[in-house]
Amino acid sequence: GKFSLKPDFNTKLGFYNTAGGFRLASSLNSGNMGHGARFLFCDDPNNLTRLKSDEERQAVYNCWQQVLISRSKDERKFSVCVGQQRTHSYDLTGHIIEDDSTGKWTHLFLPMEYEKDWSCTTYGPMRNGERKKIWSDPRKKEKQLLWPEKIDAQTLINRKADFGWREELIAGQLQQRPAP
Repeated sequence: GKFSLKPDFNTKLGFYNTAGGFRLASSLNSGNMGHGARFLFCDDPNNLTRLKSDEERQAVYNCWQQVLISRSKDERKFSVCVGQQRTHSYDLTGHIIEDDSTGKWTHLFLPMEYEKDWSCTTYGPMRNGERKKIWSDPRKKEKQLLWPEKIDAQTLINRKADFGWREELIAGQLQQRPAP
């Protein structure tokens, strides 16, 4: 049925609704993560200004492994999404991919420019011992842009120039191919 936001808790960082649901925005290590969830979205968990710090990357992973991933209200219905630009091969996404021994994660990466040797085929989670292909990058031409209506060739050149043509920034932030 219909519901509305409760006026006594309706802020930029969170709100409750009259049907008992809520949304809470928080940052890693804020101490405000004790609530159970049905859906967890972790947006850019690694700080770009600290990506070279082994200690910082490990702290993010520890928070993920020891706090966030266990915050479900009902494990059978718990959905998790991590969205980030790749900052390092051992950023949070790198750890999750490496640790996915059960095949429960679906990894989608969308490089700005198509690269035959780095194209994305996405498989769903493991079910009955197999993973089904759910999506493949339809682009076939090298350097074909992901969304030319949004970021055209000149805009991409400008973005690369803004990055100082630094390969590690272009590889990680535009191509989703972290280096190292």
